[in-house]
Amino acid sequence: MNQIITKPALRIKVTGVCNRTCSFCNEEGDMRTIESVEPDTIFFECVHTLTERLQLGKVMLTGGEPTVHPKLHDIVNGISVPEISITTNGIRPLHYL
Repeated sequence: MNQIITKPALRIKVTGVCNRTCSFCNEEGDMRTIESVEPDTIFFECVHTLTERLQLGKVMLTGGEPTVHPKLHDIVNGISVPEISITTNGIRPLHYL
């Protein structure tokens, strides 16, 4: 039997804002209390330090709805790991990434 070995991932809620009221987010409590991530030097240094020290090969961007974050493009482009995933409800197109 082949086993798939994956590295653990860092999950980052980039925003508490959402354009829907899906059960996934609602089960995690009041998402409106989550402040949006500011893609600045401190944020990227923290992500880099965590992924390096914990040997994480993946970052998962979640929310709320990550595609409503006005600087999602900057967040994605500023994170340097082998794999980045985005958990989305699929309503907004990601053509701007």
